[in-house]
Amino acid sequence: MKSHLTVSGRIFELLALLCLFAVTAESAKAQFKSGFEGTVTDPTGATIPNAKIVVTNRDTNVKSETVSGTVGTFRITALPEGKYGVEVEAPGFKPWIQADLLLESNQVKTLYPVLSVGEQKTTVEVKAAVAAVETAKSDTSRQIDERTIDEAPLLGRNIYTSMIQLAPGVTGSGLPRGGALGSGSANNDSFEQEPGYEINASGQRQENNEYEVDGSSVNGNSRDGIVNLTPEPDFVEAVRISAVTFSASKGRDSGAYIQVFTKPGTNEIHGTLSEFHTNNDLTSRTIFQTCPPGSTGCHAVPVFRRNEFGGTLGGPLIKNKLFGFGGIFILRSSNAATQVATVETPQFTQWVSQNLPNRVADAFFSSAPPAAPPTTGFLTVAQLEALTPSHYPAPANLPPNLPAVGTGFFDQSPTHNAYQWHGRVDYNFNGDKDRMFFNWFRTYSDQLQTDPRAIYRVKVPNHGIYGKVNWIHTFSPTLLNEVSWTGVKADGSNPGTYHNKNLPNAFITGVSGFSQWGPAGWVHDNYNWHDVLTWTRGRHTIETGFEADRQHDDDNFTSPLLRPGFGFANLLDFAQDLPFSQSGPTVKVSSGALADDLYQLIRLFYVGAFVQDDFKVTPRLTFNLGLRFDYFGHWGTYKNQKTPFPFFTPGSGSSFAEQVASGTMSVRDGNKSYVVNNVPTGWGPRVGFGWDVFGNGKFAVRGGYGIFYNRLAGGSFSFPARANPPTWASPNFNVFNNQPFSYALGDPSGSLWPLPSGLTFRVNSAGGLVGIPVYTSGEVPHMDQPRTHSWMLSLQRDMGHDVLIEGDYNGSHSDNLFTQTDVNRFPGDLVIHNGTQTRLNPFFGPIVFGRTMGVADGNYGTFMVSKRFRQNWSLRGIFTVGKSTDYLSSNDNGTTNGEAILNPLDVAAQHGLSDYDVGRRFTLDSVVNIPVPWREGMAARVLGGWHFSTIATLQSGQPFTVFSSAPYNVVNGVNVGGDFNADGYDYDTPDTPSFGNKKSASRSDFITGAFPASAFPVPAPGHQGNLGRNTFQGPGLANANVEFSKASRIPWFTSEGASLEIRADIFNLFNRVNLTNPVSDLASSLFGRSTSQILPRAAQFGIHISY
Repeated sequence: MKSHLTVSGRIFELLALLCLFAVTAESAKAQFKSGFEGTVTDPTGATIPNAKIVVTNRDTNVKSETVSGTVGTFRITALPEGKYGVEVEAPGFKPWIQADLLLESNQVKTLYPVLSVGEQKTTVEVKAAVAAVETAKSDTSRQIDERTIDEAPLLGRNIYTSMIQLAPGVTGSGLPRGGALGSGSANNDSFEQEPGYEINASGQRQENNEYEVDGSSVNGNSRDGIVNLTPEPDFVEAVRISAVTFSASKGRDSGAYIQVFTKPGTNEIHGTLSEFHTNNDLTSRTIFQTCPPGSTGCHAVPVFRRNEFGGTLGGPLIKNKLFGFGGIFILRSSNAATQVATVETPQFTQWVSQNLPNRVADAFFSSAPPAAPPTTGFLTVAQLEALTPSHYPAPANLPPNLPAVGTGFFDQSPTHNAYQWHGRVDYNFNGDKDRMFFNWFRTYSDQLQTDPRAIYRVKVPNHGIYGKVNWIHTFSPTLLNEVSWTGVKADGSNPGTYHNKNLPNAFITGVSGFSQWGPAGWVHDNYNWHDVLTWTRGRHTIETGFEADRQHDDDNFTSPLLRPGFGFANLLDFAQDLPFSQSGPTVKVSSGALADDLYQLIRLFYVGAFVQDDFKVTPRLTFNLGLRFDYFGHWGTYKNQKTPFPFFTPGSGSSFAEQVASGTMSVRDGNKSYVVNNVPTGWGPRVGFGWDVFGNGKFAVRGGYGIFYNRLAGGSFSFPARANPPTWASPNFNVFNNQPFSYALGDPSGSLWPLPSGLTFRVNSAGGLVGIPVYTSGEVPHMDQPRTHSWMLSLQRDMGHDVLIEGDYNGSHSDNLFTQTDVNRFPGDLVIHNGTQTRLNPFFGPIVFGRTMGVADGNYGTFMVSKRFRQNWSLRGIFTVGKSTDYLSSNDNGTTNGEAILNPLDVAAQHGLSDYDVGRRFTLDSVVNIPVPWREGMAARVLGGWHFSTIATLQSGQPFTVFSSAPYNVVNGVNVGGDFNADGYDYDTPDTPSFGNKKSASRSDFITGAFPASAFPVPAPGHQGNLGRNTFQGPGLANANVEFSKASRIPWFTSEGASLEIRADIFNLFNRVNLTNPVSDLASSLFGRSTSQILPRAAQFGIHISY
């Protein structure tokens, strides 16, 4: 299925929209946020007004000017990162010159110009009148400069994976997590369209993170905290990671703030050429990758190859005015993947084929078998029946000692090919009073998906476009305006299986099931308009501006929404075609036929406005005062093609249970297709301070507090349901509803499916279907916007010799966080009604309902020591300790239906450690140029030019919850299944075992099984277990990546020659076994065992030429 536009169509649409002022996408801040500030004085300390300050960019010769105010203060803003010269002059004083100042991205550097009395023909050049610490603004951040990016060992050549975890106030591995896995965005590289990364700032959800490229947000609009663009490292000049910042120009997301700045052209021709290679021979096996004894031709690590190559070129198009930079990178690769899964044995499938022929199960076993038979962990029929009991009897003649399931290890080498090209043009004109740049990225990737069953390994293509136009106009030395227009497009498709599209989806408790998604496609468009006016007057630098975003989320998911899904209590039921539950297929109620208009069109609109005053109270003290207003519309509009989407709306009642019981379906605000009736807005005050304690830039105390309002992406309300009644209906029922199942094969195209018998397609008084429960969804009609209070206190001290120490405290409290789950249930339902589920509202089946009611808290302390790069080396070490707690840890709880909520009537009862809680963490990164005493000759050529860099991470384990996904099953008054609170929802915790709710375990324990399922007592029927949420801690993370390189001069490319670098990157140098959290589902035969390992040792070799 073709879900995206043609290339020419995409380019035309994007360019057209960029030319319209009223189109927008993610929040865009100014790219050029750096600057200089200070107070001009004479040797007595008296301030000097009307002094002229000229700042010159050494790479482009572009000049910026201002004059000091009546009290001698000055501030020059909107500068890009780079090396600058500063000259200050005033009548009757000698000019003051500071040469070659390095200005970081988003940094305001304090200068201390002291002008001596004398003739202006005499100059005074100084070397130390610059603050070594941040004195003018309040944030907790860290910049990673071009040198570190160039020389660091980058896993997958991905700046996010390798870099964003290396900042104070941030925890997490930085590895991909929470992205759009179904669209193929699960790789460690620069070519994915919707990846998410595991970092958390100040104890906040990952969904609160924001990513920017050159001042424009590149967050996706379908999921929160994902990113639509990952620039190649050779395109990047710097990366800044902030755990918190208190400027009012920052809005919409309160978590980690990741800013990427691309390289511009300069007056010098410069560029790169590179090739990086790795393969299975350079990769160590994981503990799950083995070859059977005596096997021949077996590769413990599946065969794979990875080659990434490309180059860049930049330079002047018109010297001092027009500059260009661009390049292209290409990936040709296959990945190595080993999946561990429980699958059926050949003996069992053979028995089914011989004794239960012509069943749907037989079609599954013959068309979608596991790619390899299981090799260990076998369970017989009798053992499987005891582990996962059923409502149905086993086949009478099925031998109880027949091996039924086992654990298999599925080695795969899925292909992954991609490219990314980029171009940037900078233009300075009108005497440097106007600066413009145009930026463009184009990305493509495809990924063969992994699955234990080969039939479901399909190739998923993705495309991405990013374009931006930015213009800065200087009206006067103290007044300038910046305006920008940005467009981001991401699209992809899933073709579905190439054969056997007639198979429904089947989910089997304790066994790897059968499911596919496709044919389907999606297109996500984001457009932004941004305008900021900056005025410096006296002690005040005032910024005011606004941004407007327009986001489109178009999803053609008709085929996957039609394909029904069936749940089975165990493999024995599956063999007999005896489902426990059914969901789908989706029907159009008015016609009583399968739906044919399930093309979701979601439109989101956001506006933010702010005012910020950086007030220089004294030369030593700066206040950062701001106020921001955020407008979130009605959370958007939602249609299936032209038909407004209905939502469940609670009715009257004194309790939430009563409101659910009396709720009905409705379209919000008539036919306007709103998601919520009200218009969520928020006023966010921000206050911060920077105190230069001794007035010399050596010791600073900074702090801040602010209120942030977080956006919610379209997936928060669209993922739970795509076809709500009464317009559409998706039957959802189980054995307790006494409704016949329609379990059968579909037509060859996968677009026609049998409907459950007895459906009347009549709408009941609440908007459901008469006679059968239907699945539906909704949100509170009047919603409070998710809100976060953040605060920080920081002490920075320059110890001399380029060494800086810093201590930070970062805290956050979030409320109104989005939570959703099936709310149409109550504890004890199945006990009271003898195994029949009645629900709170009998007119519906599951009602996945969203509320902004979650709470989260985080408190983290950080101690950092850093050594700036000088005398051939740099180093930064960060130690973090803290704790984060919440009700839930993500907007959709990591699922589409909110399975992580035990009881929707008392969500607060499951308050505990966050899923991402990290108690202790240490990171170290360094760059070393190994010095030699020779500058010429053979010894210098052989022994000189060696570089060594390191990124090391030590992190304590993250918590996990023990639960059961087995259905309720009472035999002789004893629950031999799951669903302990008997609400019909198969996610419940057991009682606390005899060893308590905490238990230390080694990595060996997690491999063999940290504890048995039998250790966890089963509560009495109808009661939730008392174990609690996230009480156990998983294995920790320890990893060290290193890079060795040898650089040599070669006489090519430019008149000065070039540098040829031979590199070797080694990831996980010590080959430490880093396990993921164990399987914590009591119904799984793999319970208590970690089944995957991340980051096995691997080497990557490269050739990198820079000129």
